[in-house]
Amino acid sequence: MSEVKILLHTATKFFNSRKMKEEPKRLIFGSTPIILLLILPLICVGVDFVWGNTTHFNRWTQYFSSSETDFSGMVNPTVEEPESLEFLLSRLVRGKDRRNLEATGFACDKAVHSVVCVANQPVRIDTSNMTVYVFSDGVVEQETVVRPYARQEDDLKVMSHLSDYEVMNPAANGSVHCFPGSVVGLKYHDNLALNSSDIPGGHSMREFRHFLREAYGLRFRHVSQIKKPRLMLLSRRNTRRFLNEDEMVTMMGELGFQVIVVARSKLVSNLNKFSQLINSCSVMVGAHGAGLTNELFLPSGAVMVQVEILGTEWPSNTYYGNTARPMGVHYLRYKIEPEESTLLKLYGRNHSVIADPGSLFRNGGYRAARTVFLDQQNVRINLARFRNTLVEALSLVTDSDF
Repeated sequence: MSEVKILLHTATKFFNSRKMKEEPKRLIFGSTPIILLLILPLICVGVDFVWGNTTHFNRWTQYFSSSETDFSGMVNPTVEEPESLEFLLSRLVRGKDRRNLEATGFACDKAVHSVVCVANQPVRIDTSNMTVYVFSDGVVEQETVVRPYARQEDDLKVMSHLSDYEVMNPAANGSVHCFPGSVVGLKYHDNLALNSSDIPGGHSMREFRHFLREAYGLRFRHVSQIKKPRLMLLSRRNTRRFLNEDEMVTMMGELGFQVIVVARSKLVSNLNKFSQLINSCSVMVGAHGAGLTNELFLPSGAVMVQVEILGTEWPSNTYYGNTARPMGVHYLRYKIEPEESTLLKLYGRNHSVIADPGSLFRNGGYRAARTVFLDQQNVRINLARFRNTLVEALSLVTDSDF
């Protein structure tokens, strides 16, 4: 995993490029270009750029079209309101952190699962070693390390829609860049959700989905735009497999769905193409698992059907069920019976795995529960029961005004 290092430098080191070159290059950037989300200043408050209630996107892009500075930190004189940058950056931190930002020009919001550091003064970014240098008038230098955990296969579409700037790839551009401010880090809100109170402008998940539609050029805004009901079945090849998948597909077709079966493949790893495919579907069906996060790309009014396997009631609701409605997506839960799970034959009806799945979490913790419920379990769907869920899904998408 890559890291971004932030160094608070004294005046001598901040302005001495020779000494900067002598800094040991301990943290080499070896992950993905999308990590530039974390170090291109002026675009990193992108949520507010696109949807801000008081500042329109065009004004943001005009402001940031001439934001790179020289090594002395002087902003291009074409910027008419340089003080607005300081105000906008201050909205990203609160309380003590905001006071620190106002007093020192630098502050880090360190919360659960996230670290976000903001500088409203000139910074220098060395992309060769992923280090952000911030001026400090203190005697002792300080260092903060941010671990964003971006994926190597991620693309730049979202980044390119946050600013008029071309996104810089550190792997191809290992040089030093100067800006009048920066935001480094990712803010954790919740599981597949946005906390509006933590976002300048109070934006919602529906607005974020609108942004994704524009960024990925998704065709369908609402499920009513899809003429023939289309169903995507997320097929698994290792665990949590549908053992009677062919019979399920036949039944789906008989109900009137055009069925698309998607397994892990190059298509799934290509988010540009896969998001387009998901967006063209009225219904998405899958067993509990990370693949259900793709509900983000469904059109409004679509239906996500989660097959809730044994032992996954809490994570099914928390990660995917409760998050669907804020997106404008209908959620249907198909909770399997023990007879539909391969765990019944493996452990027997009277075993606690079947009789009291929660006991495994309580006594053995997450890892023990995962080993059984996620890694050992496959499903043979009761077609008669499941048909009722699909009929409800079909009714929702054909009469949807959600």
